[in-house]
Amino acid sequence: MRWSIGWAALALASCTPQPAPEQVADAAAVPPGQERFLDQGWSAADREAFTTTPQGSQVMPLPWFRALRRIDRDEPFAADGLQRYGYLPRAAPLLPVGFVRDGTAGDPQLGMTCAACHTGQIRYRGQAWRIDGGRANADFQAFLTDLGAAARATFAEPARFTAFAGAVLGPAATAEQGAQLRRDLADWTGRYSSFMAASLPDPPWGPGRLDAFGMIFNRVAGLDLGIPANLSRADAPVRYPFIWDAPRQDRTQWTGAAPNGTYLRGLARNTGEVFGVFGRFDPVPVPIRHAIYRNSVNLPGLQALEEKVVALRAPPWPAAFGLDQVRARRGAELFRAECAGCHGIRPSSLVRNAWDTKVVDVGTDRRAFDNSQRTAAPGVLTGTQQPPLVGERQRRH
Repeated sequence: MRWSIGWAALALASCTPQPAPEQVADAAAVPPGQERFLDQGWSAADREAFTTTPQGSQVMPLPWFRALRRIDRDEPFAADGLQRYGYLPRAAPLLPVGFVRDGTAGDPQLGMTCAACHTGQIRYRGQAWRIDGGRANADFQAFLTDLGAAARATFAEPARFTAFAGAVLGPAATAEQGAQLRRDLADWTGRYSSFMAASLPDPPWGPGRLDAFGMIFNRVAGLDLGIPANLSRADAPVRYPFIWDAPRQDRTQWTGAAPNGTYLRGLARNTGEVFGVFGRFDPVPVPIRHAIYRNSVNLPGLQALEEKVVALRAPPWPAAFGLDQVRARRGAELFRAECAGCHGIRPSSLVRNAWDTKVVDVGTDRRAFDNSQRTAAPGVLTGTQQPPLVGERQRRH
C-alpha cells in the first residue's frame, strides 16, 4: 500500500513606480519601530497578534537558542535578531518578526509563526514599508544550516559546551544535570542533522525561496513516521506567496494541490505548515481505522491566525512612491482584456463562497508539480481514513 500525502500531509497537522522601491534583505537599515504600515485592514493589535500568536512550532528549547553561539564569530547566535538571514526586526529581545516563545511554561520552545515567511518589507528613500502578508526575503535554508552547525559544534567542543551548559542550567547545576543536557543535545542534534542532510538541496534555495511542500512531506512521512526511505530532496523551491487572498481561494499551493476555501480546510492547510516549521507529530498505532495522534499543533492559535488573514487586504500603492494615473488606467484596461481570464475573480464551482483557482499547465519548470505527485509508505497510518470535509459541492461537468 502507498499513501499519497499531497493533501494528507497538509491535513495532518498558503503599474510601474517611478523610481521603483528596492526590496532588501538588509532589515538593519531601519530600526524596529520606525517602519511605516499601509492600510490593509489590520490594527496594530491585529498585526501584533499575527506576529506573536503561537501555533505549536517547536524548533528547539528556547533557553538553548538563547545560549547558542555563532561559529563564525564570538557572539550569541541570535545577537543580531537573525537579520543576517533577512528576518525583520521587532522590539522583543533576540526574536525577529515571526519567531515566538512557544511550548509550555515548564518547557519553553523557540517557535515560528506565519509572519516569519509572510511579512515583507521594501525600502524607499531611506524609509521602510512593512507589507503585512507579503513575501519574506529571508534565507531559510541558510538559517537551518547554520543552526545545525552551531548545535553540532556545541556538542563537539568541550569549552563551547561548558559555556552553553552554564548559560542554560545556571551556576548551581549538578554534574548529572550537565550530563542530561549533553544527552538531550545529542538527541536533538542527531535527529535534526540527519533530517536536514536528507532534505536540503545543493544548490540551496536562496533568499526569498523555499520548498515548503517538500519539507512538510519529509517531516511527516519521513521523520515523524520514522521511515527514512520516505525522505527526498526538497529541491523545488518557489517564492513565498502573498497571503491576503489565500482564505478565499478554493485551492492553494503553487501547484493548486491543497483543497481550500473554508475554515476547516484552512485549518488543515495551516496544520501542515506547522509541521513544516518543527511542529511535533507522533502517530500512535491503535486497533481502529481512525488514527490517534499526539502532536504540538495549537489549533486555537491556528484558528486565530486564519481569522486575521481573512480580514487582511491587499496593500494600496503608497502615494510616496508616485504613480502615473494615465498609465494606471491603461494598465487596468489591459488587465481586463488580457489577464483577467486567468487572474480575475470567479466564483468557485467546488466550494461555496470561495473563488475559483484556475489550475492549468503554463509550460514553466514543472519540478514542483512533479514532486507533489510523490507517494510514501504510510507505516503505522496504514488503513486509517481521512475525515470527510464539509462545505463542498461536486464540480459540474
